[in-house]
Amino acid sequence: CLTDPVQEVVREGAKAFGILEQVMPEYSRKYGQPWLFGRLRSGEVSEQLGASLALAEVMLKMDKARAVEFMPEIELGGRDERVAIRRGYLELMDSMPNAMKMDFVPFITQLFPVMLMGITGDKDKDEDAGLKSATSLVMRFGDLCPDLLYPAFQVVYMVTLQSDSPE
Repeated sequence: CLTDPVQEVVREGAKAFGILEQVMPEYSRKYGQPWLFGRLRSGEVSEQLGASLALAEVMLKMDKARAVEFMPEIELGGRDERVAIRRGYLELMDSMPNAMKMDFVPFITQLFPVMLMGITGDKDKDEDAGLKSATSLVMRFGDLCPDLLYPAFQVVYMVTLQSDSPE
């Protein structure tokens, strides 16, 4: 279901992974989550999109303390040198705010700079997972908590200045 061309089927398939986490968390942790993270890292684009939606649903349904444990891995994946892996994690960062809604707020300061740094400038905006995730986050939380978004722009600006300076 996660790679179906019909978006409604993909969304419902993703929700099923969330329900598995809610009803059978041990099964989800042993089988579901490793499989989903595997698709996120090494799947085709359609598999990455489906896995990102499913993982976002899993994060929504899991214990919040456990969700915090995944953030360093998600952050590192969004910074990975390999474009395909980075794209998968940026797709996850695009899906998480939409699924988690206000439960995502504690992760904004950690993940928003990664989204901004993941912007590639591709002409096809749908192909630029960094731009898509950052735009989605600003659309959802720009009015609600701009104080959490602004520091990310400062961090990215400073990193960009440092990388442009001659050595």
